[in-house]
Amino acid sequence: MGGGIVNLRGYCGINCEKCDVYRATLEDDEELRIKTAEKWSRETGLIINPGDINCKGCFSEYNDLCSFAKKCKIRVCAVKRVDESCGKCEEYPCKMLRKFLKPIPEAKKYLDEVNRG
Repeated sequence: MGGGIVNLRGYCGINCEKCDVYRATLEDDEELRIKTAEKWSRETGLIINPGDINCKGCFSEYNDLCSFAKKCKIRVCAVKRVDESCGKCEEYPCKMLRKFLKPIPEAKKYLDEVNRG
């Protein structure tokens, strides 16, 4: 068939296809950028501008990451320690990841499956 499968999961197990930042980037949707910037600003307490809402996923080039992903402690750690997923890390699940995954059971389930191999 040819062509490789693109990993549409972040290191943390989040499904990028369901991420509004990823979708806004691929669809070049300015309205979704504005809506997402407002939502993420409320949820994180950070100032996130619509211009920050551009990301092609954790595995893309640094310049194709949103400002949040560039600073993401989980991503920074994973880039140093694993090739494809935090589920492959010998310290999985670390304290930082356990806290992050509490409200995201779907991502945790995915990483648990990766970890079991």
